[in-house]
Amino acid sequence: MHVPPVLTDLVVLLTVSLPVVFLCQKLGLPAVVGFVVTGVVIGPSATGLIASSGRVETLAEIGVVLLLFAIGLEVSLASLLRLRRVVLTSGLLQVATTTAVAAAAAATFGLDWGPSLVAGFVVALSSTAVALKTLADRGDADTPHGQLALGVLVFQDIAVLPMLFVLPLLAGSAGFAVGGLLVALAWAAAGVAAIVVTARVVVPLVFAQIVKLGSRELFTGTVMLTCFGTAWLAGASGLSLAIGAFVAGLVVSESEISHQVVAEVLPLRDLFSSIFFVSIGMLVDIPFLSGHLWPLAVAVPCVVGLKWLAGAGAVLAVRRSLRLGLLAGAALAQIGEFSFVLAEEARRAGIFTGDAFQLVVATAAVTIALTPVLVAAAERIAPRAEVPLVEAPDKGGGLPRSGHVVIVGYGLNGGNLARVLAETSIPYCVIDLDGAAVESAREAGHPVLYGDATRRHVLERAHVGEATTVVVAIRDAAATRAIVSLARRMNETAAIVVRTHYVAEIEDLYRLGADEVIPEEFETSVEIFARVLGRLDIPRNVIAAQIDALRAEHYALLRGRGSTRQYLDTLYDIFMAATTITYLVRDGSPAIGRTLDEIGLRRATGATVIAVVRDGRAMANPSLSTVVERGDILVLLGNHAEITAARAALDPPGDLGDAPAGGEAAE
Repeated sequence: MHVPPVLTDLVVLLTVSLPVVFLCQKLGLPAVVGFVVTGVVIGPSATGLIASSGRVETLAEIGVVLLLFAIGLEVSLASLLRLRRVVLTSGLLQVATTTAVAAAAAATFGLDWGPSLVAGFVVALSSTAVALKTLADRGDADTPHGQLALGVLVFQDIAVLPMLFVLPLLAGSAGFAVGGLLVALAWAAAGVAAIVVTARVVVPLVFAQIVKLGSRELFTGTVMLTCFGTAWLAGASGLSLAIGAFVAGLVVSESEISHQVVAEVLPLRDLFSSIFFVSIGMLVDIPFLSGHLWPLAVAVPCVVGLKWLAGAGAVLAVRRSLRLGLLAGAALAQIGEFSFVLAEEARRAGIFTGDAFQLVVATAAVTIALTPVLVAAAERIAPRAEVPLVEAPDKGGGLPRSGHVVIVGYGLNGGNLARVLAETSIPYCVIDLDGAAVESAREAGHPVLYGDATRRHVLERAHVGEATTVVVAIRDAAATRAIVSLARRMNETAAIVVRTHYVAEIEDLYRLGADEVIPEEFETSVEIFARVLGRLDIPRNVIAAQIDALRAEHYALLRGRGSTRQYLDTLYDIFMAATTITYLVRDGSPAIGRTLDEIGLRRATGATVIAVVRDGRAMANPSLSTVVERGDILVLLGNHAEITAARAALDPPGDLGDAPAGGEAAE
């Protein structure tokens, strides 16, 4: 029987990659490194298990499209739009600086100005797929430095168009025309506009109809059509497939169905994006690499250092902190997939030699594999960067100097807290690094300070040392840890309340000095927990006590740690203990017109009617001949299981709710 070649390639790829990635994970290395190494091993220049990379590259392209679509779904469009001016400025500075320095360096090695400029283009471009996946894996895609890096990546992808059009001119060809470039840019702009309109207007209408039908197959098919259809539209407009999918994901992220769309995309995304990293490794020519180790050893640290510094400098130029610059720069410090396209086109045009192309491939593969390591290193280095940030003057009418609340982050939670404090006349001030958020806070009349709260001098200006409470409500996990640690050192008595998205951060934040850590996911669980216990007639004071205990143990029960057995035993004892509730007999109840003996509540459920309240008068210990009437209030005694069964027996048929009830646990 004929076996499709692509299936053979896929089996080989997965068979080799899984043990390699497993080993990398055991050694504490990112999975990306394992996939790149797998590509080198199975590639045509090593074992040759996959002789041709063509089929794998097609699968890899699908992976990049799915990866960028899913990342777009996880990024806040509103936050990105607020940064559009910053994106344009920082993106232009990063590309221009990197291109100029890399071109000058290439010229010092004897290259002509044409090849030198192309070398600058190649080095300037980063990998959108690698950078965003690395940030997303660390939960940083929607943080300030993640959005700054994202903005630069979007600018780079757009800059590929003019770079490609310049190549014929550099090759001495007559094929270059300014008019052609302008037409291509116009097509690209039209393509982006079409994607945005389709994703914002057409897609929600289509999904609304499909959701009504409740068809899983239709929903999944529409998700795939949205993803690949927008990628195709971008490609037809001269843009990259990846950027088209990303823009579509970004717009769809604002809709109600975005979470289900993510759930549909994730399994395929993870499989195909791993193939992309394998395909990078397959491009490496082992014989060339073994003969050019010295040039590669020079190129890799030079490229990483240049791109890291250029990225950090571009962020500093738009008045962001050095910490954010170092974090964003580390995410951009690799050579990207579009560099392969430029290098290949330069080779075909005679600008690059085959050796130059292979050096680009080898350098890109190494820098891509190093990206997760560099980002992790940046998180350790960045908090030590104490370069003061030039701040905008405070226009908020003065900041309180003592006995106040300091709110770090003017997002949804910070804004709501600021409004409540303002209404209750409690002194407070807000700190934020987002210029648009600061302006919004000022327009709302809040005392606000523009600055990076990880910096001591910013917290000093907010008089954190004299504050009663510090509330940290930002998404950046590394910045949150730094702020908590610094605030605690500056003020030993202030209450520090922190909101976190990440369960793994809870213990670290308490260790650094936080008094209250509020994990969003667990607080939702606590609310559900309280509602369920309430429906089971657990007394309110007992529920409150159990929630307090849950929080005092730092959510140990929900994390599978701590004294969970004792906690559950306590709940069981409460649940099994006797309690009393009151039950209102409503229209349609099967008890109306029947005696207590005929109802047989005790025989059927174990619960006892110990009193009947009728027209405001209580009948204690009613006889079995007492007839139940509409509007009677029955006082029931029993354990929680018996009470639940009794209410079900008394409820009108088909009733989903029950009469208001309350009670206290018996001793």
